[in-house]
Amino acid sequence: MELSISLPELELLIDSEREKIHNSNKFLAAINGINLDAASASYAEDAVERAKNRARALAAGMDEESYEFSTMGLGIETDEEEE
Repeated sequence: MELSISLPELELLIDSEREKIHNSNKFLAAINGINLDAASASYAEDAVERAKNRARALAAGMDEESYEFSTMGLGIETDEEEE
């Protein structure tokens, strides 16, 4: 009997265990009415969009909040005292 496993065998074992855990989580989420696959894709798209907005704001020389308001046609007023 073999006492150790090879690296490819270990990788297969780890992958199958991850898939088993993912399927278990996916099932439990489905019972609660949550689609994990859709949530993951939506989160990834949101993260990419946030990164793009951050880059656009830096290119425009603004902070993210000011940039978001300017794209909506709104501005931010501050109560700064003039000297």
